[in-house]
Amino acid sequence: MSCFQHFIFAVASPWANLYRAFSTPFPLSLHPKLDCAVLLHCITSIIGIPNFLITFAKKLMASSLTKNYIHIIFHKHSHSSDIQSGDLDQVFAYISGIIWNLKGTPVIVGGVHDHIHILTTLPKNVSLADFVRTIKAESSKWIKSQSSFYKEFAWQNGYGAFSVSASQLDITKQYIKTQAEHHRGKTFIDEYKAFLEAYDVDYDERYAFGD
Repeated sequence: MSCFQHFIFAVASPWANLYRAFSTPFPLSLHPKLDCAVLLHCITSIIGIPNFLITFAKKLMASSLTKNYIHIIFHKHSHSSDIQSGDLDQVFAYISGIIWNLKGTPVIVGGVHDHIHILTTLPKNVSLADFVRTIKAESSKWIKSQSSFYKEFAWQNGYGAFSVSASQLDITKQYIKTQAEHHRGKTFIDEYKAFLEAYDVDYDERYAFGD
């Protein structure tokens, strides 16, 4: 094929493909050879859209759809002051705000004076470790700023995180909502141990419940 023939083919092919795409008697998506990607190629070849814009458009069209619900539990450092009952609601609200900023969806945040429960979706672009680390770092910094009573406040270094199925959301939400009642007869360690055993998590008691 001569250079001239190559030129004619390059110019004519997009027009020919576009004509076949619109003249097909059945839906474009069912065409054996012409789909949306081919149609996009035809149009961009004709009007001369730069390749980097085409790549950007394809990335926008692609999507990753996820929704992972996580029940996160962590307690205050053993040398920190307890969170006073009158401050708990503000702490819960502030943690919810952190989660929203991280592109997560908080379902409920609750707990008592010495530990926190969070039921939330996990943002798709943030690892669980980074997610919890940011929640703890930003909330502890804020708590310290509220009163000299909390000047030494800190959360534990670790955390517990357990997946929650959609069918268990309401049960988990109610469990977190009634933490005050629940802990009238059960310590945090008793509760945390029950979660670890229910999820079949191996743990060493020398370290699992420490700071």
